[in-house]
Amino acid sequence: MVKERNSVKRRLKRTGYTLACSEGWYDLHGWVGDAKVGCRERERQALLQFKQGVVDDGGVLSSWGNGEDKRDCCKWRGVKCNNQTGHVIRLDLHAQSLGGKIGPSLAELQHLKHLNLSSNDFEGILPTQLGNLSNLQSLDLGYNYGDMTCGNLDWLCHLPFLTHLDLSWVNLSKAIHWPQAINKMPSLTELYLIDTQLPSIIPTISISHINSSTSLAVLHLSYNDLTSSIYPWLFNFSSSLVHLDLSWNDLNGSIPDAFGNMTTLAYLDLSSNELRGSIPDAFGNMTTLAYLDLSWNKLRGSIPDAFGNMTSLAYLDLSLNELEGEIPKSLTDLCNLQELWLSQNNLTGLKEKDYLACPNNTLEVLDLSYNQLKGSFPDLSGFSQLRELFLDFNQLKGTLHESIGQLAQLQLLSIPSNSLRGTVSANHLFGLSNLSYLDLSFNSLTFNISLEQVPQFRASSILLASCKLGPRFPNWLQTQEVLSELDISASGISDVIPNWFWNLTSDLNWLNISNNHISGTLPNLQARSYLGMDMSSNCLEGSIPQSVFNARWLDLSKNLFSGSISLSCGTPNQPSWGLSHLDLSNNRLSGELPNCWEQWKDLIVLDLANNNFSGKIKNSIGLLHQMQTLHLRNNSFTGALPSSLKNCRALRLIDLGKNKLSGKITAWMGGSLSDLIVLNLRSNEFNGSIPSSLCQLKQIQMLDLSRNNLSGKIPKCLKNLTAMAQKGSPVLSYETIYNLSIPYHYVDSTLVQWKGKEQEYKKTLRFIKSIDFSRNKLIGEIPIEVTDLVELVSLNLSRNNLIGSIPTTIGQLKLLDVLDLSQNQLNGRIPDTLSQIADLSVLDLSNNTLSGKIPLGTQLQSFDASTYEGNPGLCGPPLLIRCPEDELGGVSFTSGLSSKKEDIQDDANNIWFYGNIVLGFIIGFWGVCGTLLFNSSWRYAYFQLLSKIKDWLYMTTIVNMNRIRRSLQGLQLGCISRISRLLEVTLGINHLQGTMMMGIGSTAVKTNYGNNQLMEEVGAVGEESALHVCSNNSEGSLAFALAPKKRVCTFSKDQEETIRASFEQFKDHKRCTYMIVSALDGDEDSKSQRKNPGNQAGKHRTISGKVYVWGHITAWVLNKRHVRSLAMDAEEEKQSKTHIHGQLVEINHNQEKRIRHEETKAQNLTTGFAVVQVLILNTLVINQPSGRCEHWWLPFSLSLSVGVIYFVTIFEVVKKCYLLLYHLDVNYMEQEAILLEMHGGAPSRRDDQPLKPDVVKLLWRKAYITILISAMLAFQALMLHACSSFLCN
Repeated sequence: MVKERNSVKRRLKRTGYTLACSEGWYDLHGWVGDAKVGCRERERQALLQFKQGVVDDGGVLSSWGNGEDKRDCCKWRGVKCNNQTGHVIRLDLHAQSLGGKIGPSLAELQHLKHLNLSSNDFEGILPTQLGNLSNLQSLDLGYNYGDMTCGNLDWLCHLPFLTHLDLSWVNLSKAIHWPQAINKMPSLTELYLIDTQLPSIIPTISISHINSSTSLAVLHLSYNDLTSSIYPWLFNFSSSLVHLDLSWNDLNGSIPDAFGNMTTLAYLDLSSNELRGSIPDAFGNMTTLAYLDLSWNKLRGSIPDAFGNMTSLAYLDLSLNELEGEIPKSLTDLCNLQELWLSQNNLTGLKEKDYLACPNNTLEVLDLSYNQLKGSFPDLSGFSQLRELFLDFNQLKGTLHESIGQLAQLQLLSIPSNSLRGTVSANHLFGLSNLSYLDLSFNSLTFNISLEQVPQFRASSILLASCKLGPRFPNWLQTQEVLSELDISASGISDVIPNWFWNLTSDLNWLNISNNHISGTLPNLQARSYLGMDMSSNCLEGSIPQSVFNARWLDLSKNLFSGSISLSCGTPNQPSWGLSHLDLSNNRLSGELPNCWEQWKDLIVLDLANNNFSGKIKNSIGLLHQMQTLHLRNNSFTGALPSSLKNCRALRLIDLGKNKLSGKITAWMGGSLSDLIVLNLRSNEFNGSIPSSLCQLKQIQMLDLSRNNLSGKIPKCLKNLTAMAQKGSPVLSYETIYNLSIPYHYVDSTLVQWKGKEQEYKKTLRFIKSIDFSRNKLIGEIPIEVTDLVELVSLNLSRNNLIGSIPTTIGQLKLLDVLDLSQNQLNGRIPDTLSQIADLSVLDLSNNTLSGKIPLGTQLQSFDASTYEGNPGLCGPPLLIRCPEDELGGVSFTSGLSSKKEDIQDDANNIWFYGNIVLGFIIGFWGVCGTLLFNSSWRYAYFQLLSKIKDWLYMTTIVNMNRIRRSLQGLQLGCISRISRLLEVTLGINHLQGTMMMGIGSTAVKTNYGNNQLMEEVGAVGEESALHVCSNNSEGSLAFALAPKKRVCTFSKDQEETIRASFEQFKDHKRCTYMIVSALDGDEDSKSQRKNPGNQAGKHRTISGKVYVWGHITAWVLNKRHVRSLAMDAEEEKQSKTHIHGQLVEINHNQEKRIRHEETKAQNLTTGFAVVQVLILNTLVINQPSGRCEHWWLPFSLSLSVGVIYFVTIFEVVKKCYLLLYHLDVNYMEQEAILLEMHGGAPSRRDDQPLKPDVVKLLWRKAYITILISAMLAFQALMLHACSSFLCN
């Protein structure tokens, strides 16, 4: 606390130093200028226009106006003119509480040299017209509380004579090129850009080589977000800088050695950054450095010996780092050193007597607190100028050296929390006439000061906790008339408080006299409203006066106070802020509680436990909306809980145990008091069932409803008590600040029924997670959901009417230390998993109806036999009752244990065996499949080899089978009637729409060849479909029907044979491999057809081109009157097949390209999906220590969204790729068949037989896809599980 206070003091000092430098350019506050020549009218009007935009509530600019007595602007406040020319040369209005906007009219003051508008409330955009003030030498617009912004600093290059610039607190976040603008100011010597949100310098080559000004001496860039990228620009000023402040930025990495080249530097502040590594020895080169602050970083290593070379050093701060080792002896050479701050490091060494003393005795402040200094208290006789000494929280031993009494200038002495012993006499302290702060607490020092000795100092703070001052009350304290803090707790005082002592309380902020044996009564105190008083653990008695309730913090616990309490109900003149902490526990107070809680709306802690209060709890207690702790334990309160208590939503602890409260546990407690961590209602008269709304208490860690009259079943929703299922827990502590320097902490406590005894837990309360429903009338079975609370430490359900068996999953409660299920009606066997709870130290299963053998295990057998008594059916150790199977087999307890060890060893071997199997499967499977998945060339070669082998076997078998089948096949021809006209159509069906029916029927209805659409409908009257030609990627079908209904025409035998042959030829072409849709339409003139039956000249039209197809069809359509046979000769057919084969080769090549494209797309999708999921998991691992359980849905939703997008996309890609592979296989088969026929081979299949790829190949392909998709689904499931549980486990 002292360290923090002095740290603030030092930073205020440095800020004051900066402001002093800034304000030193001008006279303070407004002065009235004079001039022999009146001001210029143009400049006067410019000033008046500027005034119009200024908000002047205080009338500072009242002298500015148009009146006759105000005509001369040189006499206006804040304005100064040149005596000869009358031009305005200075405008100084700093710290005048002015507001509004700075207008551009100031640009008319062309002869202005000094402009100071700092420390006001100006806001808005800074006018760039100020760049027209070419004679300006100093410009100070800093520290304006309004929101002032400036988009760029390019206008500064027009101010060649500017030497001083202060734009602190101006928002420069958009001024990206601010370093270039500064470099263009040749005369600039002082630059202050404090807290301006400067953007980080973009590292470029050009920025470090710009010709910078060599005149810049003072550079203050603190409280920005600058990074280490500023170094190249900064080191351009190495030869000119005298003052450099880069504190409170984001500098990281190690400190560059280039700082050692700044030999002119006198002030360097790099504090409050993220600097790491060791302090460079190059600092020893800065012999002119007087001020060095490297505090609040993460520097390691030791303090360099080279620091001894910085002989000009007056201020050195290395605190709040990770430095270690001994303090170097070279620091004794720093004979100008005045302040040395080394606190909160890991320094260990105190070398010799005068290890820091210099003959000049210049050291004034020495802070070595919060280190690991050992040894005896040092001799400080060489520090005659020392004003402040901090040695707290070290490991110093021995006595307090008398040399401390020679430090006549000492004002602050802080040596708490060491291991000092011995006697403190008047020679040690009473000669320190300037001492104002004394802290020797938590040492074993004994004060031996006579009643006549009077100290020369008048201290404001005296902290002597745990020092022995008694047994008499120290009379020397009555001379301390300016005390604001006094702590003499645990000081061995056994006396009555003297009357003079209460005179000290009028100015006190904090008084602590606790843990003594002080007796007597309390008078009416004239205490301040912010007074904190701790008088606990004494022997004070009598009634409590009303005046003490005006304090801010009041702890009168563990005394002998009696009577009723009155919180000054209706008393006027309440303090502006009321009581926040009231502890009256462990007294003899009685009566009812007051009904005026609304006067104490600031109350956070209310502890009235262990008294004799009675009556009902008043409804007005619900007005304490800020209350977080309520202790009313061990009183005689009656009635139901007030419903107004649900308004105290900030409550975190409620302890109402050991009262006479009755009624039902209200349902609103779960919904309204969601922040509850501890709920203790034990030993009351509550009845009814346990409300399920208590399951909404997700923060609850201790739930005690024991010793009531509760009935019904245990709610199954207890699994929703997530704080009992997750690691981590909050500390029940609060902090209150009563003055500007010292915060006071309160750590809550409560009594816990633990291992049969009530014990108070305070700092360790956070580790207690327990449920206690014992001594009620609960029925039903133990819900298995209770075993989901894996962080439970204690579970007590004893002395109820529970039935059923113990949940078999009880072994999940690995942290369980206490388990009491005694005196119920539980039956069945004791679960074997109970022996897996290694930390179980208290177990009671007695007085149930359990049966069977007690599971073997050193844990369960280590308990006393009384743990299992009252269960007649139980047998086995530690009971003396032998189990039947033990008697038959002669198995002893020892042999049972050895058998158990063998089983454990077998389980270990099995785990090792199966683990190796799984590991081998993963390596083998993914070694092959993973290679094929991610290496496209290997995958193509592998499947191509399989395809070639399969195709060779398939073609050899099919060709031979078709030859045999065709030799046995006969000719079939149906009776033909109603013949229409003959037409030869060679087509392949793909992307066709509609239905095409070609049949022997009535008449042709219509023919449509446009837009790749072919439709020909014929009324078919046949009953037998002789031909069906399937279409690929088309709508509809192609049918050829024969209908032997009526004979309307007769044909010659030659014609019938021609028709029969043509039909048989057509009937065999059922499937296609290439699409050629063409129609040869005969002459519509029937006469010409009859005259020229063999004429093929007619209208020829190509309907479609090359697409993916199933094959070609040759069809015959008979004319109604004439039969015309259009036979294709052998040569034309061969040319057609050659053309078809060439087109198929080209199509298959394009098909393979599409397949490779889709496979690459699938690989990229899978890789991207895996990378994104791994990044999400990595983020969870990094943020897990600071992550909060209630935010689990954020990574869960992100992972789920990525998974949905991936699987929707990958399914489409895989489906498309599969179909393309299927069609490619069919095309290869048809290609090989055509090639075989072209070389004179017999057809390998019937033309009406469909082409199908190998079944084994299709099954392998489907299995491969299924395995890969399943693996990705399993990976997604694992990711969702990790996202939902990682932050909470």
